[in-house]
Amino acid sequence: MRVDRLLAIIMILINKDCVKAKELADYLEVSTRTVYRDLDAINQAGIPIVSHQGKDGGFSIIESYKIKQNFFTYDEMESIVTSLTGISKTMYDNRVFNVLQKINSIIPQEDLRSINERNKQVLIDLNPWGFSKNQKHKLKQIQKCIQENKCITFKYTNNKGVYSLRFIEPVTIIFRGIGWYVYGFCRDKQDFRTFKISRIRELEIQNEKFTTRDKQDLKKYTVNYNTQKTENEKIVLKFSSYVRAFVEDQFNEDQIKDYSNESIMVEIYYPEDNWLYGLILSFGEHLEVISPIHLRDIIKGKAKKILDIYS
Repeated sequence: MRVDRLLAIIMILINKDCVKAKELADYLEVSTRTVYRDLDAINQAGIPIVSHQGKDGGFSIIESYKIKQNFFTYDEMESIVTSLTGISKTMYDNRVFNVLQKINSIIPQEDLRSINERNKQVLIDLNPWGFSKNQKHKLKQIQKCIQENKCITFKYTNNKGVYSLRFIEPVTIIFRGIGWYVYGFCRDKQDFRTFKISRIRELEIQNEKFTTRDKQDLKKYTVNYNTQKTENEKIVLKFSSYVRAFVEDQFNEDQIKDYSNESIMVEIYYPEDNWLYGLILSFGEHLEVISPIHLRDIIKGKAKKILDIYS
């Protein structure tokens, strides 16, 4: 196929300073006349091919068009390939895939093989556990709408379990913690809002296009809850040492205040909502709320209702 042959010629010219037409013809198993036609087609497509006269002459891509292989160090190349490989598995963006292909094309084959081997030592997969095909499809649809400035509508469930129909102008996709979110301007609330993709139902792409508004500062969303002491009340939790591993998974070192053989004390500044109640209840008998008192009462009430269901 001619497209494959043209691509092969480009890759060879990128990785070599100068190549004779006869070398290309032998490698591709075509005539030199065919190679000349292909080189002319590549040149017309916008990739500048230059010819060099003399015994050591041949063809090459103009130097100012190429990225020097020593532009990045070996370790930098490895980091780029590792990062782009992880992102390409998640973001479903052809542009990311194309960039990865271009980076691979300027790395010598012996180095590329070594990088690919070392990449097996680090695996980046941003998809949360249990991320279904349906959620992946929604993520891809939302990405496309962001690129095309298209509005979307969907049914959404908030932290209190309340359904609502939303009409938003999506501007950013965020990966935070263990989930994907879409950030955009909500027409219903007339303000920017963040929506967890797993809670989105009946997503519909609208034909209406929007003009990008001035985005709010995303730092407010990405800030660690533990630093929001003025906005959230301090919560003190006492965990059984039996769940030490889960505590260390969930909370950072600054939040874990005291260890003993029997218990672990944790101090956090989280907003009080159903997510927090669910987190506390998920530890069952291995967690006690120390303060605030009203939160103890809320958890006690919820535990009683659970008991009533099974009584």
